[in-house]
Parts: sequence; C-alpha cells; structure tokens
Amino acid sequence: MTPEEIDVMPAGRNMDLLVCAHIFGHRVREWTAEDKTRFAELLDSGKIAGGIKYVPVYSTDEVAALEVLRALAKLQPTVALEHSDWNTEEEWFCGWSHGYRGCHASTIALAICRAFLVLKAVK
Repeated sequence: MTPEEIDVMPAGRNMDLLVCAHIFGHRVREWTAEDKTRFAELLDSGKIAGGIKYVPVYSTDEVAALEVLRALAKLQPTVALEHSDWNTEEEWFCGWSHGYRGCHASTIALAICRAFLVLKAVK
C-alpha cells in the first residue's frame, strides 16, 4: 500500500489486521482477501502473535491505539499528536519530525494507526 492509500483508509477490521501484522513483525505484501482470511485463522488458532486470540480494535479504540503509538515511537522517537479546533472533518494529526509527515483523521485512534502504517510504508 502507498502512503496515499493508507491516508484515506477507513477505520475497521482491515486496518486493525494490517496494524496487528506490522506490530508483531509479520510481513504483508498485498493485503488480499486470502491474506486476511489466513492471518485471521492463524490468530484464532493461537499459532501466531504469541497466542493472541483476537485482533484489538486499534483503529477505533483510543486505549488499544496506545499500543500502536508505543510501536510508532520505537520507529520514530519524535511523534506529535495534535488536535485541531478548526471547523474541519479531520480534527486529529499524528506525525513525526522527519519532514513533519503524518496523517489526519477524525479520531485520535485512526490518526495513530494511519501514521504508523505510513511510517512502516516509507521506511
């Protein structure tokens, strides 16, 4: 996926699976329907990711997104989280100092997940 595709990706199970795959170090090429099914089956069987039986809802839950933020901070120590008071649909920004790149989203959890995936894509 390109950074541009990630920057418009909606919150939901597909994003959560992709984030989970990257946090636990599993390489994902093209995230096809077969990949999603296989990854979900491996998670459910306990054969992957330290026996995790479910995928956290990183993109919609602020508490779960903190795990993503910690992983993001390991990749890029200088991380910025900003909330905009402007009258826009995109209120949150999560970015890093390298060229001040990052992602905007309507929720903090989604901004964190997008920024993590974009940073993984550009590294």
